Amino acid sequence: MAYPLAIALSGMSGWAAVSSLCAIVMLPTSLKEFPDVVREGLSTSRYAKARVLKIEKVTNSDKEEAPSYELLVEHDRKKHEIVFCSTGELTKEEAKSQHEN
Repeated sequence: MAYPLAIALSGMSGWAAVSSLCAIVMLPTSLKEFPDVVREGLSTSRYAKARVLKIEKVTNSDKEEAPSYELLVEHDRKKHEIVFCSTGELTKEEAKSQHEN
């Protein structure tokens, strides 16, 4: 289970989700902050021209050194959740309804 957490630091604000073990499991970020291999993985995927609606860096407390990168994108007028591992490999593609975000 994860609990939402609002964060305000040095004039910036955002949110994260914290697990019951107090590990930060999600942190919104920008594509510019993604590793080069992840950005390259996106640019060579079928979602390269998709509109990015939401992005998250997910850190599992068991594997902090290997986060994953989740994106909600709109591609061909349909929403998809896509996930890249830290090596830039697309590991998950899931169609979403138009009302999910």
